[in-house]
Amino acid sequence: MNVEELRIPLDNTDVSIIKFGNGPKSFVILPGLSVLPYNGLGTAIASGFKIFTPDYTCYFIPPKNLLPQKYSLKEVTEDTYRVIKKLGLSKVDFSGFSMGGMLCMQMAISHPEIVNKISLASTTPCLEKPYQQTFIDWISLAKSKDAEKLFDNFGQKIYSNEYYQKYADALTFVAKSITDENLTHFITLANAILEFDIIDNLSKIKCPVQYLGAKGDKVLNGERTEKYLKSKIVCYESYLYDGYSHAVNNEAPDFCHRIIEFFNKA
Repeated sequence: MNVEELRIPLDNTDVSIIKFGNGPKSFVILPGLSVLPYNGLGTAIASGFKIFTPDYTCYFIPPKNLLPQKYSLKEVTEDTYRVIKKLGLSKVDFSGFSMGGMLCMQMAISHPEIVNKISLASTTPCLEKPYQQTFIDWISLAKSKDAEKLFDNFGQKIYSNEYYQKYADALTFVAKSITDENLTHFITLANAILEFDIIDNLSKIKCPVQYLGAKGDKVLNGERTEKYLKSKIVCYESYLYDGYSHAVNNEAPDFCHRIIEFFNKA
C-alpha cells in the first residue's frame, strides 16, 4: 500500500497529512486530541484503515502544526475545509474520533455541500460540566510540563483497564519524547474542546450520521451523546460497545468494518 506523508501550506504554517489508498471515493479521517504529533506514523495509521483502500483515497488530516494561542474548533474546521479544497476534494465521507467527531459535525453544519456521510466515534456536540474536569486536569498537567503524568493519565482515561495495563510501559517510554511545543499545541486544542457547543445547531446536519461509542467511556458520556444525536438528526444510526472506554477506535476489532458498512449503505 502506497502511503504519502504530505505537508500542505496554510497561512504561516502547514498541515501534516497522511494520504493512502487509490480508490475513486474520498475518505477524510479527523483524529482526536493528541499529546504527540502524527509525524512518521503514516504506515501505522494507514494499516488501521486498510479495508477502505480499495474503494477510497484516504486523507488523515490533523489540525495545523502551528496554532494561535486562542483557536476554536470552528476555526479548526475552517482550516480543515481549506485543506480539503486544496486537495481538490468535492464530496467526502468523513470519520471523526472524539475531537475529530466535533469537527465532522461542525463541517456538516458549516459546509454541507462537501459532506456525503459522517461516522462519529466517542464524541459530543457539547462538553457537559461533569466531563469538563478531565480536560481541565489535562490542561493543568500540560501547563506544569509534567509530560509523563499527563500521558499516563491520558492513557488511563481513554483506554480500558486491560488495554492500558498491556501498554503502560510503552506509554511511559513514549512520554519521554514530548516537547514543550507539543504541550502548548495540546493546551490550545483542549481549551477549544471545553468551549465547543453546537447543541442548538445539530438539526442543521442533514447528511446520514453514524455514532459509535462506549457505555464505559471515562472521558465523555456515550449514551448521552447518542440521545442528543438521535433527537436532532433524521438520518441516524448508532452502536454502543461494552467493555471499552473512550478509544473504541483503537480497541474494538470491528470498528472500521462498522464504518465501511455504513458508508456502503444506499
